[in-house]
Amino acid sequence: MNAQGRPEVETIEAITGRFPHWFTPVLSTYADRVEELPIDQHQLLALCAPAPTLIWAGAADLWADPEGTFHAVEAAGPVFSFLGANQPPLTAPAVGEVSSGTLACGLRSGGHTVTGDDWVAWRHWCSQGLRRSGPYKPGESDAEDAPALSRGPSSEHLAAARCRLRRCAQPPSFEHGGCAPTVEKSRDNPVDS
Repeated sequence: MNAQGRPEVETIEAITGRFPHWFTPVLSTYADRVEELPIDQHQLLALCAPAPTLIWAGAADLWADPEGTFHAVEAAGPVFSFLGANQPPLTAPAVGEVSSGTLACGLRSGGHTVTGDDWVAWRHWCSQGLRRSGPYKPGESDAEDAPALSRGPSSEHLAAARCRLRRCAQPPSFEHGGCAPTVEKSRDNPVDS
């Protein structure tokens, strides 16, 4: 059970046990004493201020705690306002909506996944979100973008990004199945496979 009494929420013990490589080992020592953590999620979100920041959750993703996510966004909002961002008082978004403001919270139906509709909504928020005054409902004006955006990044974009990470000597070429690295594989380069 978490500090707010919601037993379905992923705990520090569970997440550091399953994914210890995601965190500093010190975090697992707080598994039994969450209230003693020196920092909380809303403080990490506040570090993003005043840059546009969208937090996205699935309503059925209970381990990721959509309710707690909203409260973290709500608590970080005053820092965005203080630093001059457009940050109206936050109201919890209904499923299928995104709240107003430079720091926004979106809620979609479903669980712990990324869908084509997510890509459309994220792109719309990034391109239109800061010019609107009210909540955005995914699908309102992006019909022409949906086919191209619903796929997410193309395999060509992913291959190019991998080449950049691997410090390749030439751009990706699908004739030779990828890229030509300029550095040898090593345990110091986590991108090598």
